[in-house]
Formats: sequence, structure tokens, C-alpha cells
Amino acid sequence: MNMKKRQNVMEIVKKGQTRLKKSKINTARLEAEMLASHILKCKRHHLYLNKDLAMDEEMLMTYNRFIEDRCSGKPIQYIIGYREFMGLKFHVDENVLIPRNDTEVLVEETIRLLPKDREILICDMGTGSGAIGISIVHYMKEARAVLVDRVKKTLDVAQINAIAHGVEDRVKLMESNLFSGLGKDHYGIFNAIVSNPPYIPTGEIDGLSIDVRNFEPRVALDGGLDGLNFYRKLSSIAHKFLRPDGFISLEVGYDQAQDVIDILKKEGKYSRLYSKHDLSGIERVVIAYLSKDERK
Repeated sequence: MNMKKRQNVMEIVKKGQTRLKKSKINTARLEAEMLASHILKCKRHHLYLNKDLAMDEEMLMTYNRFIEDRCSGKPIQYIIGYREFMGLKFHVDENVLIPRNDTEVLVEETIRLLPKDREILICDMGTGSGAIGISIVHYMKEARAVLVDRVKKTLDVAQINAIAHGVEDRVKLMESNLFSGLGKDHYGIFNAIVSNPPYIPTGEIDGLSIDVRNFEPRVALDGGLDGLNFYRKLSSIAHKFLRPDGFISLEVGYDQAQDVIDILKKEGKYSRLYSKHDLSGIERVVIAYLSKDERK
């Protein structure tokens, strides 16, 4: 017989909510419930439907540890180990940036623009968790993707997600700093190069919320002095890897869209440039097609 003392879940959640509020967690109730449902392996609404739901001492210890982690600023996605993105569940840990809802605009616009009548190949540059490339491949059965990142531990996370979503046979993981690891055999093969790069100006990182600046990988945030380093590097070489009808699809930070467009224009290899707004009305995505006869 299990003689372990069990405590009512809703009482535990209320205490957790109070502790999170004291640590100025704006969504204290939601997150207290999320942590409880994660431990109990149930949907959040089940916490209310089953009034007799309880935790044993071991579960309670785990819950309290999770609450302390969250109070310290650790993102809840790292605590529970996943983030939902594009209707899919992606494993995340401290080696990867947590996918944001705004990035779904990048994925949706890329899917809208890609050909639907033939096999396609995309490059997800700086793939992180793989959320962008894997989502595209998941929703476009004719698509394949090369997921590129310079950090091996990051690629390990992307591999976990590729397997979880059953697309491991349609993605190739490549350890590379930008295009340095992609040889001439990759010239002219991609229908799209898509990326959510680091775009936070170096001087602004210390002013970010504690959960971002202290826990998410700095390499995925720091875009250099003005936040635009990646865009300059990518624009100078990406054209070599695009098909004649290919395009670049880039996420950009607040008030960066025109600067990124200007960088691409200055390179002289791209045309049909435009930006796409996110749900908050911010220009979040920049698209640039390869100009005719410009692939060299």
C-alpha cells in the first residue's frame, strides 16, 4: 500500500501562484497550472475537472523545485522542456532559443511563397531547435531541408525534434558557421534560405528581461553593434546558393526591416524586396528574391 501523503493539487497550485506573483511573474496562475499539469501528465483543464487530483511527496518536491527555478527567472519552456510552435511541440533546452509566436509569420510567409507543384529544398540557417525548417517540412510533404547551425549541441536538439515529428528522412543537419561548411556542390540548389538570426544590438542585451538575458544562448541573440551583422554576412553570399527563382526569408527585429532591405539592395543581387507585418503590426519579415542572371 502506498502510504505517501498526498496533497490536493489546486491547493498546491494556489501556493505556487502566490510565490510566482511575488517574483513578478505576470502570468503566475497560468504558469503555476502549467507546471502542475506537466508533472501530472494531464491537460491543464483536468486540474479543475478532477477535484480529487493530488500530488504525492515526490511530485510536490519536483513542483516546488520548478517554482523556484521559475522564480529565479528560468523560462518555463526550459523547465517543462518544450514549446508549442506552428501547432507542433518542440523540445527546447538552454542550448537553443525558445521559438516565439512572431516567428510563425516567417514560416507562414515562406510556405506561401514556395512552389507547391514540385520537390523543393530549403536551408534553415541558424536552425536552433529546428522549429522553422521542421515546421516547413512537416506542412509541405514535398519539401526537404538542410538545417544549419554552428553549435553541435544545438543540432542535437534539432535532431530530437526532427525525429519527434517524423521528418528525419527529409532533413539534413549540418554543423557550419553560416555557409562556410557548404561547398560549391550546394551552389544554386535552394528554393529558399530562411532564418531567424541574432538581431539584438550588443548594447541592448543587458536590458532584456532576466529570463532572456540570463538563460537563452547569447549567440542566438547578439547581432553585433547595430544588430545587423548577420544580415550583412548572409546577403554577401546567399545568392550563390539560391536557385534562379529562389528567395531569402528573414526575421528582423523592431524597426530593422528597412535597414535590412537597404543592405540587400546594396548587394545588388536581389530584387522584389518587401516586408511582412506580424500580428502586432511590426515589420517582422523581409523577403528578397534572387535577381535574374545574378547567381554567380
